[in-house]
Amino acid sequence: MYRAWNHYFVISIIIFTVLTLQPALYHDAYHYLSFIRSIVFDRDINFTNETQILTPSIQVMLYDFKSTETGTLKGGDFYPGVPQERRGNMFPIGPSILWAPFYSVSFLFPRTLLGSDVPLGYGTRFRFGAALGSLFYILAGLRLCHVAASRISGEKPARIALWSLVFASPLIAYYTRDPLQSEATAFFAASYLVYVSFKIRQSWRMSEFMELGFAIGLASLVRWQNALLTILPVCLWMGFIISRSFRIQQLWRHILYWILCAVTGILVFSPQYLSWFYLFTDANPFRMRLMEFTRPQLINILFSTNRGLFVWTPFLVLGFVGLCFYFFKDRWAAAGLLLLFFFQLFQNSIILDWWGGAGFAARRFTCCLPAFCIGMGYLFSRLPDRILKRVIIPFLTVSIILAVLLLNSHYNRHKYPPVNQSSQAMVPAGLYDSACHIHKLFTNSLTFKEYLRARTPAEGSFSPARFTTILILVSVVSVLGWLIGNPVSRSLLIPVYVILAGIFLFDIVILSNILISNSLPGVS
Repeated sequence: MYRAWNHYFVISIIIFTVLTLQPALYHDAYHYLSFIRSIVFDRDINFTNETQILTPSIQVMLYDFKSTETGTLKGGDFYPGVPQERRGNMFPIGPSILWAPFYSVSFLFPRTLLGSDVPLGYGTRFRFGAALGSLFYILAGLRLCHVAASRISGEKPARIALWSLVFASPLIAYYTRDPLQSEATAFFAASYLVYVSFKIRQSWRMSEFMELGFAIGLASLVRWQNALLTILPVCLWMGFIISRSFRIQQLWRHILYWILCAVTGILVFSPQYLSWFYLFTDANPFRMRLMEFTRPQLINILFSTNRGLFVWTPFLVLGFVGLCFYFFKDRWAAAGLLLLFFFQLFQNSIILDWWGGAGFAARRFTCCLPAFCIGMGYLFSRLPDRILKRVIIPFLTVSIILAVLLLNSHYNRHKYPPVNQSSQAMVPAGLYDSACHIHKLFTNSLTFKEYLRARTPAEGSFSPARFTTILILVSVVSVLGWLIGNPVSRSLLIPVYVILAGIFLFDIVILSNILISNSLPGVS
């Protein structure tokens, strides 16, 4: 029964992904792909020629930003201290490192089969390769979440929680319509960190501290704010410290293990630090005016009709409720997961575009989905079967339908919601906005046939051969992602070694650029 469910689960993801996959290149995706494109084709991280390849309108999108709080920021204002002969890139380098194997394999894809190869490095086959990478990491992250949740709540409750992550959370957009964002890799890194944190609490050995350091470094490399996830292993360790099984003689040894963990995390994070040093001259990108610490939008980011977390994805509120109940069973683990969510809540609420820019739903909370999965699993395990069948399953069904309709409307008409993006309307004050949203859902949703016709010429015609190729590639990546993401086997070490090799190669490229730039006269 369990194996059959695994097969149905993977098959459903394959079908849904094939029908909706469209690795469009816009918004932040340019920044993420610029790293891997520049390193593969130019052997550097100088983005000047990337701006020359792209059209003027895209250059404006890349390097001229508009904020509702501070007005227009351009060039040196947005990237203070960047030398004139270079172009800054404030986005993390981690997604490019994780996409690197799939991006490189894209050279094997026939150009005529997958569409145009222009502009070089940003063509359809390269975007499609990175999109397959995002699907792979989402599947691996889902497997890690499933194992972590099932150990606490059992198989059936964990299954229901997993379905909610796949089809009723912000994650739905980032393996289908927007896979070139960092959300997919951020979800995988957060899932891996949560899994490792619960695994090491059983023994706290030196090798496990090193693995924890790798997980923390990888999570921070993919998205800087994920460094806040360190609160979970710290809470678990504090619970172990005050337990009866702890001996005071172990304290100094554990302190040394934490130092080793920090060193490992710093080494994994080194590509980002080196790129900051090269691009921003002093490795301090936080001078960019992107946050407003004195005006956190805590209520808006949760309950606003403008992509509020519990408005666009209401099923996730059960994850928070479940974590609150889980506190009475395992206070230190629940405290770590709750603090993980609250830290992310505050950090996301002080960003100027707290609604997530043009992204789908509350996209910056994807790193909290593993915690919600554990919370939902525990809550469902405490409910009787009749409540699961008569209340939870119908609620999940409605949430999935809502998420699919929102996804279709959001990406097929590009400007969604139809109100000002900086709107802070909240429920019930934003009922008019909600009515506009519902109207757009039914008037702007496209059928699958119209969706195929809506593809741009740059992405090539959607021929039967191309459809078959996509089906085969997505199927292979889906199965591999599910199998390799199985943490019970040692096969999980394979992507770990690949990631470490990618980090090492990226470090070599960046260091060589630093040495060359310092040796040239007149270049700082």
